[in-house]
Amino acid sequence: GADVRLDPEDIEESINVKQLQSGLAYPLYYDTLFDDLREKCTDASQEAKCEGAGVWAADRTNKGLFWNPDVDQLDPVFPKLWRRIDKYVRDDTFFEPANKFGNFLPWMRQQRDERVSVPSRGLFTGFDDLIERVSDDEIRLEVEPHEMIIISV
Repeated sequence: GADVRLDPEDIEESINVKQLQSGLAYPLYYDTLFDDLREKCTDASQEAKCEGAGVWAADRTNKGLFWNPDVDQLDPVFPKLWRRIDKYVRDDTFFEPANKFGNFLPWMRQQRDERVSVPSRGLFTGFDDLIERVSDDEIRLEVEPHEMIIISV
């Protein structure tokens, strides 16, 4: 329960950065993480992404995630987006198997459960506003995961 203060050099030795460096984790930032620490995490994640390490080898977050009826068998995708898809397919008031992602954005707008900041774009918006439905079979996140900061409530 003690408070711990990390400096940027300390965080480089953390399990979080080690997982990001090897591509075993996606960056997920909350507004409680200091900017200098977030930058170190982003550097580690970007390096792994450039090398195609771990999840980045097949990641579809920004390229476009194609529908798979077995949500547990989707290509790698930002976990926050995967959790929304998983919840959506279980909502029979919105989800229609013949329409796949057709009602996903209206469903997301109804949820309005998270606010995010995208400093590089000067945005403060809902997570749902960062998702694009490319077609009934495909969606994608319009920003890179490391660009988003989730606003705490």
